[in-house]
Amino acid sequence: MEFALFCTRINFLVLLVALSSPCKFIQSPMDLGPLNLLQTTNSASLDFGRIYFNSPSAVLRPQSPKEISLLLSFLSASSFSKITVAAKGAGHSVHGQAQALNGIVIEMESLSSSIKIHRRRDLESTPSYADVSGGTLWVELLKESLKYGLAPRSWTDYLYLSIGGTLSNGGISGQTFKYGPQISNVHQLDVVTGTGELVTCSPIKNPELFYAVLGGLGQFGIITSARILLQEAPQKVVKWVRAFYDDFEVFIKDQEMLILMEDMVDYVEGFMVLNEGSLHSSFIAFPANLGSLPQFQPGTSHVYYYCIEFAVYDQPDKHANLDHVVDEISRKLSFMPSLIYSVEVSYFDFLNRVKMEEMNLRGRGLWDVFHPWLNMFVPKSGITQFKDLLLDNISPMLTKMLPSKYSDKQTVIATPSIVLMVECKYIRGTARIHSWRECIIHSGDAPIGEPKKLFSAMSPRLSPAKPSDNGDGDQSGNQNWRKTVSVPLHSGRAVAGSFWWEMATVYGAKVVDEISRKLSFMPSLIYSVEVSYFDFLNRVKMEEMNLRGRGLWDVSHPWLNMFVPKSGITQFKDLLLDNISREGPILIYPILRDKWNANTSAILPESIVGENVLYTVGMLRLANPRSCSQQCVQDFLWQNRQITATATDTATRIGAKQYLSHYTREEQWWDHFGGKWQQFMKRKSAFDPLNILAPGQAIFKRKCSINPYSPLTLTSQ
Repeated sequence: MEFALFCTRINFLVLLVALSSPCKFIQSPMDLGPLNLLQTTNSASLDFGRIYFNSPSAVLRPQSPKEISLLLSFLSASSFSKITVAAKGAGHSVHGQAQALNGIVIEMESLSSSIKIHRRRDLESTPSYADVSGGTLWVELLKESLKYGLAPRSWTDYLYLSIGGTLSNGGISGQTFKYGPQISNVHQLDVVTGTGELVTCSPIKNPELFYAVLGGLGQFGIITSARILLQEAPQKVVKWVRAFYDDFEVFIKDQEMLILMEDMVDYVEGFMVLNEGSLHSSFIAFPANLGSLPQFQPGTSHVYYYCIEFAVYDQPDKHANLDHVVDEISRKLSFMPSLIYSVEVSYFDFLNRVKMEEMNLRGRGLWDVFHPWLNMFVPKSGITQFKDLLLDNISPMLTKMLPSKYSDKQTVIATPSIVLMVECKYIRGTARIHSWRECIIHSGDAPIGEPKKLFSAMSPRLSPAKPSDNGDGDQSGNQNWRKTVSVPLHSGRAVAGSFWWEMATVYGAKVVDEISRKLSFMPSLIYSVEVSYFDFLNRVKMEEMNLRGRGLWDVSHPWLNMFVPKSGITQFKDLLLDNISREGPILIYPILRDKWNANTSAILPESIVGENVLYTVGMLRLANPRSCSQQCVQDFLWQNRQITATATDTATRIGAKQYLSHYTREEQWWDHFGGKWQQFMKRKSAFDPLNILAPGQAIFKRKCSINPYSPLTLTSQ
């Protein structure tokens, strides 16, 4: 036995020399007794963000926590190695946080997915709980616990994340206001520290390590097992409700009212609706029969809308009918009239709702793409200012996507040739139409919240077309052209884009009416103006003047013009829309500070006297590599840095903090942790004194010798 251990140590020393060498020469699995290190893989070198690609020198796929302990024990005992170690769960980091350049990545999914459910017995003081391995996915825990009629209390929106991964960050969703984050719903952890100690910790046993690891960004230890608090699962269904707002202050006021109704409401989130594309994409997982929706139409002053979604669970403690509960809640809200929708779904389908979004994006090749995300915690007092900061910064980016001939916004102009015009047989055969054009408004990114700019060359007052007294045109010799535009802004379905067309004729209103009756536009969405022949032909000059006045004429114009046969126009439209970059959702919803344990390593904005509410804002954008170059991605990241710098600057008084933080300099981390920095440093010196763990966070640099901090006393497992 001693000889085998000696051989293992000798082999490990060989490994250290190999890994410390500037040349990577691990080309095949290396057997080190109980450890089996593999050569690096693509999955160990990238993450969901796909922004950073840091290749490790080796990969460990442990079969037990003891293998992780052995690896870290050897590394911490070495006085010359500079090898670092990162634990990788489901790989959903976005900034390389679970990567280890030239180090070792531990793929936690290889640990057996052990789930043991303990249901509380009568007269037992201990609540129900589940003991689960750190690499287990939350969706796996949900499926298993539902077999016992139980479920965790707090969730993330996406369930295919590892338990150890979310507990190392926080774990938030629409239930956070009620039960706190996932790190507030843990009773016990098994952790391997940076020195290789395998320790069981809880609020009572080794509490310093317990609270350090929760929200600790992987800096103090690797979570190999967790005891998660469970509650009774809803018996039947979830009532899922969405309501729309056109006033931000009313929107946040109603959200704050909802989170104070804990006895009735079980889930509260919200999101911003920047354009029709974000509106329709938000309904992919929401199986409602949609009628009217917020309209981004000419003449309105509403550039953006906001949506609150809340849910009521069918649980034993709710004795009233779910519909009655929702009605009672809804009567207290101030949403836009008639713009409220509700559906009933199973509890599992509700929690797993983002899976449908994933399937949709995967089907369009938009899942494994760049994700330049930004997540922030914002104090209640600074949320309006932060919203303005966000919109001021993201609006200019939309102009970089695909500049258009008719708007600085993303409008794709498709001017049909004779080949394309045969799509509309009745138009081709109408000799009295002198001009016709179709435009595709790409709703995935196009901020149609300012549609009036599409009509800047028309009459400043748009109204539905009406019969004119002068039915046959101006007989004075100065012909007036009637220009008619139909704008089908949305159809209540989750379509990829909306379309509008315009036509012109020298004849008057009677001819226009005759033509219009043959068309199939959306009811009431047709507009007509009369202009002189010269002004009609010179209409783009007004667009030029508008763009020049805003400094958007002498800019880059990456235009593309194509002739497309009738037989291929639908396929070409799909190709076009699939290749245009799309924005992701912008989530914004309130949480309560007193649901977070201040002893954990998680960082919230500085406490303001009398203010318990703060907001989480998630800008979850994606960048399609087919249309967004590396420079485009860098622009997104630069924009995120600008927003973060302004929102965290004490001079702006917004007072925000990053969630799922990403910084590259130590002084930025000092500012981030603020008054907790010294405690964070002390915990690091106690549990990972050589800074072996989580190098991808870029908080600490690897050391070869231990600082003279006296480590905290731990009670071994």
